[in-house]
Amino acid sequence: MKAKKKQPEKAAVKPAGKPYYIKWLPVVLVAITFMVYFNSLHNEFLNTWDDNYYVTGNKDLQSLDALKPFTEYRAGNYHPLTMLSLYADYKVWGLSASGFHTTNMLLHLLNSLLVFGFIYLLAGRPCVAFITALLFAIHPTHVESVAWISERKDVLYAFFYLAGLCTYVLYIKDGQRRALLYGLTFLLFIAGALSKAMAVSLPLAFFAIDYFAGRKFTAKTFLEKVPFLLLALVFGYVAVLAQQSINSLGAIPQFSLIERFVFVSYSVVMYLLKAVVPAGLSCLYPYPAAIGAFYYLAPVLLLALAGLLVYSVRFGKTVIFGAAFFIITIALVLQIMPVGDAIMADRYTYLPYIGLFFIFATWVDKQFVGAVADNQVLKRLAAGATLVALLCFSVLTIQSIKVWHDDLSLWNDAVMKNSQSSKAYCNRGTAYYNAGRLPEATEDFSNAIRLKANYPDALYNRGLTYLNMNKLPEAIEDFTNAVRYSPDYVTAYSNRGVAYANMGKPELAIADFSSAIKIDPAFADAYSNRGLVNNMMGNYQQALTDLETANRLGHATDPALLESIRTRLSEAR
Repeated sequence: MKAKKKQPEKAAVKPAGKPYYIKWLPVVLVAITFMVYFNSLHNEFLNTWDDNYYVTGNKDLQSLDALKPFTEYRAGNYHPLTMLSLYADYKVWGLSASGFHTTNMLLHLLNSLLVFGFIYLLAGRPCVAFITALLFAIHPTHVESVAWISERKDVLYAFFYLAGLCTYVLYIKDGQRRALLYGLTFLLFIAGALSKAMAVSLPLAFFAIDYFAGRKFTAKTFLEKVPFLLLALVFGYVAVLAQQSINSLGAIPQFSLIERFVFVSYSVVMYLLKAVVPAGLSCLYPYPAAIGAFYYLAPVLLLALAGLLVYSVRFGKTVIFGAAFFIITIALVLQIMPVGDAIMADRYTYLPYIGLFFIFATWVDKQFVGAVADNQVLKRLAAGATLVALLCFSVLTIQSIKVWHDDLSLWNDAVMKNSQSSKAYCNRGTAYYNAGRLPEATEDFSNAIRLKANYPDALYNRGLTYLNMNKLPEAIEDFTNAVRYSPDYVTAYSNRGVAYANMGKPELAIADFSSAIKIDPAFADAYSNRGLVNNMMGNYQQALTDLETANRLGHATDPALLESIRTRLSEAR
């Protein structure tokens, strides 16, 4: 009997684990993002662009009432968690702009990590996750959301939104902790909606994730989203009320429905173009004075892109998912319902571009794995396109951060890129005024009025500048025109009253202060000024009443003056 030859033992096959480099990808992501955004920490407040409403001129910061942000709107928005985060910054940093910028950047770093986590959980490809997250982190259009303190709402709501996307992916893949993950996702959705109303699109993003993950669309998968959808309707309604509080809705009635459709198409095409070629970025994209041929070409281009999207189905789910994510997250700001006076804004791309970056990152990844991995031409093309994009985006982002350094740098850039924008001139004029450069301020306000004669803010601001230059007749004329175009312009009445008082026309001054008080019964300055004029006229009882009212409303009056008036009243009796 022959002995059997002993076969050599085969080495045990170890199950494939995670690539060793995965743990370093988040570190590299954070390091690059920090280096690109580091200079934003040296930027200042933008008091001509909402930072005065949210921080520097917000008296509520000094006396934090944790419930107040939940019971009021701020600058036409309802975002109590955003306001609480600003309050927290103020308690830590005071009015140091670098502290607020630090928080914004930290949130952006966290958001970049969450993008990495979301894409990795969804697609399971570390390189896809890394490229998507890095493009998100350094894309130039995102500077507005990060380097502008007032856009805290963007980076904060995105944090909760992205975290909710991560927990939802875990929810549909985890069979053990589904109830916990569902509840956590719902809480993150609420937090996001309390940070910015844009978060209401999250339930629709869940449907896109279901499609990509291969979940069947059943009654069960729909019903699980009903609580999210109902809450989204509630927050959406509150957002509409908030915009109505500052008359921001329907701000472009001069355009027809067809023209508005053209604008929506144009915005989508331009957002897609700027994702690839982020040139000519600005804080302001005003509606055009005349609708050119390219605007009418936009719907045709959009239709062609829709055809390509349908055609892409045969190649997999990536393009459909990426495009759906883009449309879902940007649809609410496409001016279907006109809000404000801008046709588009860079900050609106903060989350939507994730879908586009995912499509690109997946294409790059496929050139190095799978059936086409041996095609060296495609490999070099993919690697080159990625490196060029990362380098160019980094340089453009660093340059854009400089634009957002302060008011003058911001509006100098806006005027250069929008020389026919009355708002750009008006805001730069305000920046010059705040810097004490009154002649330049006057020139910019005049340019704004030249471009838009019935511009109450520009007229008021020029009037205020004339008042400070002691050009009283010119100031009165501008204030008069401001209230003609905006009859409830309370500060225009009040400052015209100041001009009349300085001209020695106390009766006209008192009439204007009284008009201001009628419009706003809590306007302390008007009471104070009327009290001073009444005192000069010898109307001591009226003066005392007005000055005491001003005191009660927070406008401190010299105690010696009040005592003097009381003495004169006593002597008169």
